[in-house]
Amino acid sequence: MHRQIQDLVLSATAARQAELPPSVAERFAEHLARYCRLCAACDALEAFLGSRPLGDDDLFAELAARRAALADTLAAAALDARLAQVGEGLYLAVAYMTHCSDRQPLYLVNRTNQPIVYIGRRLYAFASAEDGITDYSTAASAFADGIAPVARLAPGERLAIDEYSMSFDGDFVGSHRVVILQDNEQVEMHASVGKLGGYLGRHETPGIHGLRRVKAKV
Repeated sequence: MHRQIQDLVLSATAARQAELPPSVAERFAEHLARYCRLCAACDALEAFLGSRPLGDDDLFAELAARRAALADTLAAAALDARLAQVGEGLYLAVAYMTHCSDRQPLYLVNRTNQPIVYIGRRLYAFASAEDGITDYSTAASAFADGIAPVARLAPGERLAIDEYSMSFDGDFVGSHRVVILQDNEQVEMHASVGKLGGYLGRHETPGIHGLRRVKAKV
């Protein structure tokens, strides 16, 4: 039994390491090891779902909360490392790791050499459903969200402009429009965020989506 548990933890560690940049996996080795042990413990409790005593639910909830907290730390560190690799530009970015908290900040990231001011955003999202296509849309501004005092982003800075729900938004493909002030000009920019924040695709910088300027209509 001990050997089986050890193999389960080692297997989980190898799988989770693949989700992280090598530098993050090395720097957060203790966090990763603890996270994988908690994954194994939660998997064992989940295996008894439906037959375990109700009294065990609080234990599972506590372990799952600790697992999510560690996953959030690892996801944030991984996003930092990946953002350090991207080129000059403006980006939308969302952190993710398996079992992280459902709601993660959606960041506007300024990787240009000049300051910008965030003004507002619009989102149109859609997903395939059994009865066709379902969709929804939202809109907000820096003033409405109460973040106008910190809406000016110097080069290298980021700002959380929304929340991304892994359980809800993660089922959708989102078309994001972001309005900023750049060089004293109001500019609208666009980025598409794939399902699960773009982490289903296989590329070096998952979760990071380049913003492109929307062409003015003639």
